[in-house]
Amino acid sequence: KMIVYCDGGSLDNSKDGKAYGSIAIFHKLDFGAGTNNEAEYKALYNAMKIVHQTDCVAEFRTDSELIVKQLSGEYQVKEPRLKILNDAVKVLLADHVNWKVVYIPREKIMAILGH
Repeated sequence: KMIVYCDGGSLDNSKDGKAYGSIAIFHKLDFGAGTNNEAEYKALYNAMKIVHQTDCVAEFRTDSELIVKQLSGEYQVKEPRLKILNDAVKVLLADHVNWKVVYIPREKIMAILGH
């Protein structure tokens, strides 16, 4: 089940007003067995696969500082299973120069996602 939150508005509510929209997609995925870091990578990869279909500018926000630093090259990826996931994410990032992955604190992710 995918839950999509949508909101639209207009700055002055006229047909010529500046209109805007926001969406947040909430979709809980079951990855089976795996570590927290594997789950973080798989969540990021799946989000990228969805956004890949839209070909839009995207900023992926994660509370995994490890992932952000591994993707930037600041940290090495030593765990072989994480290396496979890291490589898959990097392939998608290479195809979309207008994408970036950024770290945000856990508290902000919890407030947005509710977990």
